[in-house]
Amino acid sequence: YQHMIEDHLYFINVYFRWVEHGDAIKTAFFGEAPAPLRGMLFWKIRRSVLKMLHMQGLGRHTRDELIGFVQQDLDALSQQLGNRPYLMGDHVTSVDASLYGALHNIIDSDLETPLKQEAMRHRNLVDYCDRFRREVFDDDAQV
Repeated sequence: YQHMIEDHLYFINVYFRWVEHGDAIKTAFFGEAPAPLRGMLFWKIRRSVLKMLHMQGLGRHTRDELIGFVQQDLDALSQQLGNRPYLMGDHVTSVDASLYGALHNIIDSDLETPLKQEAMRHRNLVDYCDRFRREVFDDDAQV
């Protein structure tokens, strides 16, 4: 699961952010830069990101194939989680830190991506993200 999250979901999320939401990325990352420099920086780094995705392997797939991978990954994660509080059972493990990080960047993002649409179909993943945030990051919560 750790590899699925860190070597698959992460890079697919990077793809959809840099390819389909370039304007939001440009504003978020380079919004403080002078206008001419902002565009130049964005396109230079975007080219590097796309090259990295190609070398990693996921950048060689079509958009529809990537969406299919996301569906499979999130279905598997949802099935593994089931009704348990954490991915491996009753206690937080390191894989939960990876899963929360990935889900937070998908579900809680303002960007409407196919990843977010797929994640929102899995109520237990949405609830997991809320629960993890509340229990792990709330100073008053007991874990």
